[in-house]
Formats: sequence, structure tokens, C-alpha cells
Amino acid sequence: MSRFTWIPQKTKTVSFTSDESLNNVSVWIVPELQPYLRATPTSFSSISRGTPINITLTFSAPNNAPLQTFEGTVHLRDGGESSQTYAKPLQVTVQVWRSLVEKGLVLYYPVLWQRNPRLTEPQHPISLNTFASAYGEGGVIPKGGAEISITTSSLQTRSLSDEMARDSIGAAIQSTSSILIGNTQATRVTYRIPFAPLFTYSIVYVPRVMVLYKFSLLYHEGEPREAEFLSSLQEILNTIQFTP
Repeated sequence: MSRFTWIPQKTKTVSFTSDESLNNVSVWIVPELQPYLRATPTSFSSISRGTPINITLTFSAPNNAPLQTFEGTVHLRDGGESSQTYAKPLQVTVQVWRSLVEKGLVLYYPVLWQRNPRLTEPQHPISLNTFASAYGEGGVIPKGGAEISITTSSLQTRSLSDEMARDSIGAAIQSTSSILIGNTQATRVTYRIPFAPLFTYSIVYVPRVMVLYKFSLLYHEGEPREAEFLSSLQEILNTIQFTP
């Protein structure tokens, strides 16, 4: 199955081969996906048996596109009167996400996550959560929920190692790994906060010139949706584009 996420003009190349030679073949997209997906080319005058054929699928969405998931298929059909579909259609899932342009970056995030409406000023962190900002007593994240916080700081006043040391105060480091974010080398550290209520932090540190970006995911230890939250963070990180 092919999956697309709302990143303007995202493209994906798919290939197919035919076990017989064909003429006048058209590429047809079901109506549900036509507002968001186009194929290039849209037809083939002939296809030779066993020859790999490429089709470029381009996804785009208007600004007023509904934030939801669309399921559909792409067909190879007889371009004549029969409109017969050859073989099994390609299953496609299109996800339209929210976008955000702030703090020198562009990112996209799933509908599951919502921005905290109380933290929208330039001095505030970018704060996303899964519980409609309905924090518990004392501002605690409710069980079953998660929060992503995006902050920036100057590397001129505090180094990356100093920032990591500061974050580890009162916490236990569970894992450390290197990853690539927007062509920039980054470090992911998972912390456990060993006092009630027990929380797990996953922080990705991304140094950019003299600015340090921190992408912090916080959720309750033992959270059944842990894998889902970690996947969401990674999907968001995959969309990041740093602006000049």
C-alpha cells in the first residue's frame, strides 16, 4: 500500500510489469482521490511484456482540504470502450495533516495532535498534545495522553552537552542514538523520570548553526499507546524543513 502525507507536491514513483503486451492503457484514479492525486503519464500507447514501467504519483492539497484520511485505488485500465481494469489496483492512503511555519522551520502533524491554544506567542514553545489541552491538576498530562514540545535555544549561551546534562538532572537515561533530521545530524535521548507520577521523555536534539532545536515527547511510563506516540513523533520529524 502506498501512503502519502500532506507535504506540498510530494511525489512517489511506482513501477509495474505486465505478463502480456498491451496497447492503449490508461491510468485511472478513483474520484475520492482525484482532488489530491495525479499520475504522470496518464496513458501508454503500448506496453511490452515484462518491461518495467514507471508512473509518478504527485500529491497536493488545497488550503481548505479537510483534515482527514482518504482511501482509494489507482487502476491500469483498457483505454478503449471496455474500460477493463488490468490486474489488482494499487491501494493508496492519503492523509491530510495540519501545517505549522514557525521558529525557523516548517512541519506537518497528524490530526490526532492539536496545538495548545494558550501557547501561541513567539516566546512560547510549540506545544502539541493528544488530549485537547485538558491537563490534569497541576498541569499534569492525563493518562492515555502525550505532549510534544518544540523549543529553541542559543548554542552561544549553552552547548549541546550542557543542555543534555541539564535535562538529565533528576532523570535516568534509558537510551541514546544518532538520527538525521532534515539533513542535520541529531541526537535522540530517552529519559525516565523516576518519581511519581512516572513519565518517559524522548528528546531529539537538533543543532542548527547557532540554534539548538529540541523536540520533546512526554507520556506516562507504561503507556499502552507508547509505540503510537513514538511513531507520531518520528512522522513529524520526517516532515521538517528548516527555513533560511
